Formats: sequence, structure tokens, C-alpha cells
Amino acid sequence: MRKKRRQVAKGHLRQQGQAYTATRTNETTADSKPRAHSGLGSAIAAAAGSRQPAAGSLLAIATILGFLLHFAGDVSQTNYLTQLGLEPTSFPQPVDAKVIHGVYVVVSEGSELFKDVPWPKVATLLLLATGFLVITGAQQSLTQG
Repeated sequence: MRKKRRQVAKGHLRQQGQAYTATRTNETTADSKPRAHSGLGSAIAAAAGSRQPAAGSLLAIATILGFLLHFAGDVSQTNYLTQLGLEPTSFPQPVDAKVIHGVYVVVSEGSELFKDVPWPKVATLLLLATGFLVITGAQQSLTQG
């Protein structure tokens, strides 16, 4: 009885495998592109199309950004615990928490930079530059036309 069950199971699995292979063959011949694996890297590579160097540089930038956020979170946590008079190694923090804390630090400190910008002067300079470019563009079109 067991032998018969095994044979039936093997036959059923073989049929499923053949159906799966046929389905995969139809999928790959329909679009004639190999399927990308799941994950962030393949998503970036698929978005970049055939430009593989661009996908590689995006991955490199994402890796460096991750390291910088981890470093910012680690420095912030160490300074915080030191200011409290505690040994920073007494309270280890998981890596993902350091990255999340690094994002918070970069956003909060980055927003402080925008408070110091003289916005009325910046707006005036942008308006003057835009007006200058519009006037020179209009003069060039009048002289050519």
C-alpha cells in the first residue's frame, strides 16, 4: 500500500513539475527577457533597464548612505549616553535601531539648517535670476525671428 502511495505521489509531483516548467517556458518566451530575482538590487537593476553601470552606482550610493546613517545613529547614541554619565557599551543598540536613529538625527539636524537661511533674500535672488533669464530669452527670440 505504501509503495503504491509513493508511486502516485511521485507521478503527481512529476505532473506538477512538468506543468510548472511549461508555464515558466511560456512566460520567458512571451517577453524574451530573463526574470529578475526579488530584492532591492534587482528592482533597481530592472528600473535602470540595460544600463547596468547606473544600477551599480545606485546600489553603491545606497550602501554608503546606509553606512552613514548607521554611523550617525551610533555617534548620537554614544553622545547621549555619555552626557548622561553612562558607559555607552552598557546599553548596546541593534543595528536597525541605529539606522532608524540616524535617519531621525539627519532629519532633525537638517531641519535646523533651514531655519538659519534668510528666505526673503533667497526668494528675491531667485525672482531676479528668473526675470533676467526670461528677458534675455525673449530678446534672443526677437533677434532671431
